Amino acid sequence: MANYSTIPSSATLKPRPYHVHIDQQKLEDMNQLIKLSPLGPKTYVNQQDSPDRRFGVSLKWMHQAKEEWTGTFDWYVLVMNCQASLFG
Repeated sequence: MANYSTIPSSATLKPRPYHVHIDQQKLEDMNQLIKLSPLGPKTYVNQQDSPDRRFGVSLKWMHQAKEEWTGTFDWYVLVMNCQASLFG
């Protein structure tokens, strides 16, 4: 398996630190858009909650995802986790 922690000797560009930043206003805008976006009506297909998702994601899943993104999901924690995994 390749060792990705070592810079190849043939590399022509020098790696530089990367900082994860998500503008707070963009997060607020996205949150508002998700809250305002209606989900479609119930249909036979979107009522199927099959484990293999052969019908795609269910309406139930969409409602739960929408609730998670606008309610309990913490973007700040995600950014901090990204920073931690990038820089140990």
